[in-house]
Amino acid sequence: MVLPNYLIIGERRSGTTTLANYLKDHPEIFIHPQLDMGYFIDEAVRGRRTWLEGEVDTKAWRLTHDAEKYAALFEPPPSARAIGEKSADYLFWRPAHERIKAMVPDVKLIAILRDPAERAWSHYWNEVGKGRENLSFEEALRIEVERLAKSAYARDHLSYKTRGFYDQSVSDLLKVFRRDQVLVICLEQLIEQPIPQLRKVYEFLEVDPARGLGLAGARFNTNWTMMQRPWVKLPVLGQVEEAAFATCRTVIRRLTRDKDQTRKWLQTLFWCSRLPQAKIEKPARLLEQLREEYQESIDRLELLLDQEFQYFRGIKGARR
Repeated sequence: MVLPNYLIIGERRSGTTTLANYLKDHPEIFIHPQLDMGYFIDEAVRGRRTWLEGEVDTKAWRLTHDAEKYAALFEPPPSARAIGEKSADYLFWRPAHERIKAMVPDVKLIAILRDPAERAWSHYWNEVGKGRENLSFEEALRIEVERLAKSAYARDHLSYKTRGFYDQSVSDLLKVFRRDQVLVICLEQLIEQPIPQLRKVYEFLEVDPARGLGLAGARFNTNWTMMQRPWVKLPVLGQVEEAAFATCRTVIRRLTRDKDQTRKWLQTLFWCSRLPQAKIEKPARLLEQLREEYQESIDRLELLLDQEFQYFRGIKGARR
């Protein structure tokens, strides 16, 4: 029975898919091809697209999950020294911590974090694209505490602001795992210095840090959400366009069997009726307010890890 010896555990919308694709290029690393399988996340909320009121029965998870079933999901080649998977919710979903510890107690954990305000904005649009969110960003932030208090589903999927208090989730993780089992890296640094940061990951995983650098600097899983342009949002016309978009998405997905290719084709075919999320103006005032709220959390994270995260502080943080 071969169990993983490393996991990429999050945070969501912080470059976990990019890092996972980098690791695929290393001959000594095996990463499960199904990204975000979420084995340690409760099935009642994992991947769910519709609202679920109340809590989930976290005790039910252990009745259907065990080490043998988990190991059966992995078929690494003989050359693999590092065997693992990537699931971006393991860091934030607290029940996952003890479950991972019980099943793979000595596993190495990689958390990749991002400017928490930018992460919240990207996360929001990802949920809009998946159909989970229909409120404005400002309204969703305003009622976030209320939604999260009454729904485990909301905590997993609609926690835009809350997930950015990294000191809380990392602190809880370190109550379960040793500090030397956890590597925390910064997305902004990975983008600016891809090779040094990637080598740091490889050294942590105890594989050759001089190999597997061919994809360093490439970007994966950029936000793909597309919104109907104002002129399309007319009675009947909007419904027709929505139906056409959904049909094309289904057909292209079946033909290509590739998410990224499907998204590129959709952006090309519907450029006149849909605006890519990247072209939507960011709410500067709201993002600045978020950054102010995150400052103390960043301070605590730096003390906790003895590591600087100036990239998370924005323009004001850079002057501090």
